[in-house]
Amino acid sequence: MLHEIDPIAPVLHQIQHVLKKDGFLICVELEPKGASSHKGPRVTSGQMEQSFISAGLRITKMLHPAEKLYVLIAQK
Repeated sequence: MLHEIDPIAPVLHQIQHVLKKDGFLICVELEPKGASSHKGPRVTSGQMEQSFISAGLRITKMLHPAEKLYVLIAQK
């Protein structure tokens, strides 16, 4: 549900702050793809990856288990 937060940067900085050393954050989100009947906000995997990096998190893995689904695994 990180896609619902605007701006996301302060929240990711707080998450990074409270994670234990070498702790993990796992993010599962829907990838925006063209026109959609869903009117809610969506964040691309690239945008989310950049937000994580800007917050001081290191991306350890990015997965796309389905066409419109992505998983980011980040470590402090």
